[in-house]
Amino acid sequence: MLEYFVTDRRRIFSPLVFFVAGAFYTLLSAVIALILFPNHASVAFILLTTVAVAPILFRAITLAAELIDEYPHLVLVAQSWLFILYFSYMLGALLGFQLSYLLIPSPEKYILMQEQVRELRMIEGVRAELSGMATKEAAFWTILTNNLRVYIIAIFLSFLYGTGGMLLLNWNASIIATLIYEKMTKSPLLAAGAALSILPHSTLEFLGYFTGGITGILIGVAIIQEGWNRRLLRDVVLYFLLGIGFILLGAMMESGFI
Repeated sequence: MLEYFVTDRRRIFSPLVFFVAGAFYTLLSAVIALILFPNHASVAFILLTTVAVAPILFRAITLAAELIDEYPHLVLVAQSWLFILYFSYMLGALLGFQLSYLLIPSPEKYILMQEQVRELRMIEGVRAELSGMATKEAAFWTILTNNLRVYIIAIFLSFLYGTGGMLLLNWNASIIATLIYEKMTKSPLLAAGAALSILPHSTLEFLGYFTGGITGILIGVAIIQEGWNRRLLRDVVLYFLLGIGFILLGAMMESGFI
């Protein structure tokens, strides 16, 4: 819907538009999910948000491909800008999820975060198992294997569906927002502490998933281009390796190696 208010289609290639889209669509989708799918609202509003952002994401991808066709030397600029758009959207989505939890009254808000709370309890159980492992190496390989699996899924979803990467980002953003909200209800200091405790390794993991999403999108851009851009194809490989680097560092930090 927001894309229709942007008359100049090149202006949709804007971090502000993606930030507003993340916050607006998330909050709106939460309300719609509670009305249409009250028994499955915690999952439905993730899907509805992803579907809502699809049009502006597709327009941005198409515009990036056209710009690369018209100005091949700007391929790095187009790639970097897609990265910024993803990041802007994530910040907006985090704000939207947090506002949903704060503004929607009980007990609806707890229905809205039901699956996210369940996922948090599962994560806490996994963390307890990891802390009980005999060596850091065992914890590292467990974390790395899981995160690489999600990374590969992000690439394939972004390539096949375009918005697949956004689906994973929305899900992870909703879990982080739920964690912060749970701590906030107890104490603002606990909320700040929770945010800071997950910030180092989760930032690296998010960067990895961002990069995976961008990699999948760039593969699609390379295919829909009128002409093949060797620089773009080379950068697809570089982005893929960069994402693995982020995931590797995140696993090392979360398991206590660094």
